[in-house]
Amino acid sequence: MDVRKLEERIVKLYEKGANDDKTSDEIESLLMERWKLMHRSIVWDDEFITKLVAMNEKMKQALIDMRNLTFDTYNHLLANCPDDKEFDVTGMLFVDDMEMEGWECGSHMSDYLSEILQTPEYSGLYRYGVAHEVIFESADRPYGINENNTEMNMLYMAELPENWNEHMDREKTANLNIIYGVHNMIDHCHWTLQDLINVKSYKSKIEVEYRNKRER
Repeated sequence: MDVRKLEERIVKLYEKGANDDKTSDEIESLLMERWKLMHRSIVWDDEFITKLVAMNEKMKQALIDMRNLTFDTYNHLLANCPDDKEFDVTGMLFVDDMEMEGWECGSHMSDYLSEILQTPEYSGLYRYGVAHEVIFESADRPYGINENNTEMNMLYMAELPENWNEHMDREKTANLNIIYGVHNMIDHCHWTLQDLINVKSYKSKIEVEYRNKRER
């Protein structure tokens, strides 16, 4: 089936009854088929590798910025936290704006496909963002902050960079140091590499939860 026709079918089902369990299952199945079709269409030439490298770096920097914003929020709240309170600061990173390959930016199809890809019912772990939430707990101070939330640990990479290049041309991506977030999105959230390449911007979401110390 042609990818564009498949996407039209996905959007029609979504408009018809996105909250119906049977329809949701069908949409998820079609998203998996879309993933296969688009993955098979990839040409692993220099142009695509260049786009892949740029996408990987953009996501990595966005995750680092989110992590730093979460840590700054934690430090600000820590300085003003009442003695009888503890708190958690959770940071997550989501896609803010993107284009959809084959569709005009801002079109009905483009907007709906972007919305569907970002709906947790169909994209599994995306409910936690493109990688995983970063959590700073006031009860851990002063331990755990530098050890458990280092930049590399947050990116699910060892201090010697790893390369999460499953489903890719292993030879041509051997030295790209693909981060965990890319793997998470294409392996667990039905996003394609083309989708990620077409992400224009990301947004951070910071959540704060207070509790009485005796509740822990």
